[in-house]
Amino acid sequence: MGCYKSGVESYNQACERTEPGERYRLLMGRTYCRHRIGDYVGTIDDLTEMVALRPDNAQCYTRRGITHAETADYEGAINDLEKAASLS
Repeated sequence: MGCYKSGVESYNQACERTEPGERYRLLMGRTYCRHRIGDYVGTIDDLTEMVALRPDNAQCYTRRGITHAETADYEGAINDLEKAASLS
């Protein structure tokens, strides 16, 4: 509903109380909120954690590649998009 900054804060609290291996779904929500408020570094950090939890998920690499491109990290974007393609 447009309250992405408070969404990030809520997800932060939930992530603090959740075991790392169980945080994937929380990270999905926080990543979306972070991206919506323009926190691309935070978005990449969350996506990196998501990749660590599910390294065979091509969507995480795709989203991280797109976000790398939004920060002008084109080498990171290419690497992630190539990885996504190899998993698809």
